[in-house]
Amino acid sequence: MVHFSFSILLFVETCTETSTMTASEQMRKMLDELMGTSRDGDGGKNTLPFTDTRVCRSYLLNCCPHEVLANTRMDMGICSRVHDPALRADYEKASTDRDYFYDVDALDHLERFFRDCDRRMESAKKRLAETQEELTEDLAEKGNKVLEFNEQIGTTLAEAEKLGEEGKVEESLKLMEKVEELRKLKQEADSVFRSSMPPSSYQQQKLRVCEVCSAYLGIHDNDRRLADHFGGKLHMGFVFLREKYAALQTVVILTGEIMIVHIVIIVLVQIMEAEIETQEDPEVEAVIVGLLMANAYSGTYVLDA
Repeated sequence: MVHFSFSILLFVETCTETSTMTASEQMRKMLDELMGTSRDGDGGKNTLPFTDTRVCRSYLLNCCPHEVLANTRMDMGICSRVHDPALRADYEKASTDRDYFYDVDALDHLERFFRDCDRRMESAKKRLAETQEELTEDLAEKGNKVLEFNEQIGTTLAEAEKLGEEGKVEESLKLMEKVEELRKLKQEADSVFRSSMPPSSYQQQKLRVCEVCSAYLGIHDNDRRLADHFGGKLHMGFVFLREKYAALQTVVILTGEIMIVHIVIIVLVQIMEAEIETQEDPEVEAVIVGLLMANAYSGTYVLDA
């Protein structure tokens, strides 16, 4: 089983979750996460096993949108399935010994979630196109250039602030130097855009939809607004979910390929047993066994009867 770090998730949850929990609740949650359902010595007799279908398998893999996007503009409410830190700890411990293939369920959940998100994003883009003054292709390209620099500034500034909070001052200062360079490039792009259209039109807020979280971004947004967006819980939650989605796709594909190889080997072994039963000469049997085992490992079957 492949496990993925979820430090981004912890980062985006910390500010809201700890502020609403008492000290005893925080301690109980930490113990559940570390020791699972057996921490009180009762073997978890009063709880569901993590294998129960009522347990959220996306939660077990740290990627349930209900949890990741809680307390954001896109809060989805309480998940219909069970979320329990102790069950997640049980699963993480058990999955070191065998694969439960919960990646498939989590991937299906995220596929449905992102299909719905993409539909909302397209609707938002359509509404935006209907309400904003239509620009020529040349002006739209120049405006998008400014918005692209806005995005780079916001993302870099948010990362610089995060590094500063972690005490990584040197790394943070290097990113702030990059922010200054991006600001200059943005000013140049903005000057080109401004000079290409009437002043009255320029003053109107030009918006576009964030391709990650579908929030609206403005061409006149200042650095603070950009950093708050790209470093905020909603955007970071979507970054985490999209990265997890991509990682799960890779895992599921690899798992499928491995299962196919196992099935091929099983079939070859059955063929080998059938071939041996038809032979009476021990030397012939040994040759057949050697060829079939070699073919099984190579993924081919070339033995001619």
